Amino acid sequence: MVGALPTALLLAWMEVVSAHYGVDANFAKAVAITESRPKGGSEFEIRIGPMGKNGRYIGPMGISKCFAKKYDIYNVWENIRIGIKALNGNERKALKRYNASFNEAYYKEVMRIKYKLQHGSTSNIKLTSRNVVDCNVAALTTTKPLGRFRQ
Repeated sequence: MVGALPTALLLAWMEVVSAHYGVDANFAKAVAITESRPKGGSEFEIRIGPMGKNGRYIGPMGISKCFAKKYDIYNVWENIRIGIKALNGNERKALKRYNASFNEAYYKEVMRIKYKLQHGSTSNIKLTSRNVVDCNVAALTTTKPLGRFRQ
């Protein structure tokens, strides 16, 4: 598990990026939780780094490795920026674009978590990492993410 300071920084960055792209921050956090929560993990767990079979997706936003040539998806800040940018617009339509295996259960789970986050469950969010080197968790406390957004 990663400490409280990196968790707070990650959540603050999600708020900044969400505001920039006009996405509800609780919706973005709910997507990150739903995409990256391990089976048997806590209800509000966000993982960073390789996820899924063979590490095919990279957390916290669950971005496919096929985007690695175009974006630095292993950089936590960039991973969040790319993921949240893709969530712009109508939430149901955004989720259909975001998750290739979208179904009603996925939508309901994201909305359930969003509802809980809107009603004060953000203090329960835990940040975990499978591989600190691969996912650059150290950058959470050493990189200054606030810079110019790339469009």
